[in-house]
Amino acid sequence: MAQRIEELTPTDGAQVLQKLPRELSADVRNISIEYRGKCFVGDGSSPGGRVIARMEPPEASMVLSAMEPDDRVDILEHISGPLHDQLLGEMTAAEAAETRDLEHIHPTARAES
Repeated sequence: MAQRIEELTPTDGAQVLQKLPRELSADVRNISIEYRGKCFVGDGSSPGGRVIARMEPPEASMVLSAMEPDDRVDILEHISGPLHDQLLGEMTAAEAAETRDLEHIHPTARAES
């Protein structure tokens, strides 16, 4: 399944990942971190936040860590509460601090969630 998903464009891959039942999310482990990251960023309408929220936190954090920091913040601004904090907690201290700093620069999007 992972190989077939990676043959899709990142936009199409994001749509497939969004619809993937949680019990099949283990199959996502075989998709490269880089491809998963590309699925979750783009034109701002990406369903990345919903996909990340459905993943197991350690895997979701690995995907977020592989992203550029500003892209990571764009995804995390759609995730709030304990899950947001848990995802940051799974990152390295430097990644989490950089993410928090960027979130403080652009706090409005998260406040609207």
